[in-house]
Amino acid sequence: MEPLVYIILVNYRGYIDTVDCVKSLLNIKYKNYKIIIVENASSDEDILKKDEFLNAHSKILYASENKGFSDGNNIGIKYARQFKPEYILLLNNDTVVDKNFLNELVLTAKKYDKIGLVTGKIFYYNNSKELWYSGGTYNRDNGRTNQVLYGDLEEKEQIITFASGCLMLISRECIDKVGLLDDNYFMYSEDTDYCCRVYDAGLKIIWTPRSVIYHKVSASAGNNSIFQQYYITRNNFIITKKYGNNKCRAYCTRLFQCIKDVIKGRTTIKAVVWAYMDFIRGKLGISDRFK
Repeated sequence: MEPLVYIILVNYRGYIDTVDCVKSLLNIKYKNYKIIIVENASSDEDILKKDEFLNAHSKILYASENKGFSDGNNIGIKYARQFKPEYILLLNNDTVVDKNFLNELVLTAKKYDKIGLVTGKIFYYNNSKELWYSGGTYNRDNGRTNQVLYGDLEEKEQIITFASGCLMLISRECIDKVGLLDDNYFMYSEDTDYCCRVYDAGLKIIWTPRSVIYHKVSASAGNNSIFQQYYITRNNFIITKKYGNNKCRAYCTRLFQCIKDVIKGRTTIKAVVWAYMDFIRGKLGISDRFK
C-alpha cells in the first residue's frame, strides 16, 4: 500500500493556475493522495466555491484573512494532520507536475532514516529545459542561498541544506518534531527558515533529480515587483539574524549585494530602504506598506 500523501496548494488570485495544477496532479501515477486547496482570502473565493471540478477533486479550505504563504500552508497542514498522512506535500499552485514526480519523492523518502523532507528538480514552465531549482544550500556564514546547485551534472540524490518551498515532501516525523512553518515572514524565506530548523533537528533534506515539476514563477506576486523586492530583502536579514554564524559578515554581504542590485537595476532603492528600516525596527509578518 502506498503511503498516504496530502498535497497542499495555496491559492491567492491564481484560479487558472490552480486548475492547471490540479489537472496535472490527476494524471500522476501515484494513487494514494488527497488534494487540499487553501484559498488565501483573495478575490477568487466565489469562483472556487462554484467550481465543480475543483470541489470534486479537492478539499477547499477558506482562510479568513491573508496572512501569507506560511499561514496558508499551515492551515492546510493542520487540517491534513487529523488524517495521519505519512507525508504532506507543499506544492506551489503555479506549477504543473510530471506524472512520476510523487512516486520519486516518496521512494526517495523511504530510503532514509530520520528523513525531514524531500524535494526535486524544478524547471521553468515557459522553458522546460531551463532549470529554476536543482538542489540548494544555505550558507550560514555569509547569509546566501543558492538554489541551482547540481543541475544536469549530478544525476544522483544529494543531501542538501536548502529546499524550495515550491516543492517540499515533508515527513510526519518532521512535522511532529519541527512543527509548522514560521508565519513571521509573510512571503519569501520561510522555506529557508524551515530548512534551517529541519537541519538543526537532526533530520535530512534530500534532493532527487528524478522528481520533476514545472514552475510558472512569481505568478501571484509579480516578477521582481517592489512587493517581491521588499519581502525578499527584509526576510533575508531576518534569516541572517536567526541563523547566521558570523552575523556581521553576513549583514555586510547582504548590504553589499543590495547596493549591487540597485546599481544594476535589479532592485529599487525604495524597496531596499523600506526593507532595511523595517528589519531594524523588528517589523515582522505583513507590512503596512502594502496593505
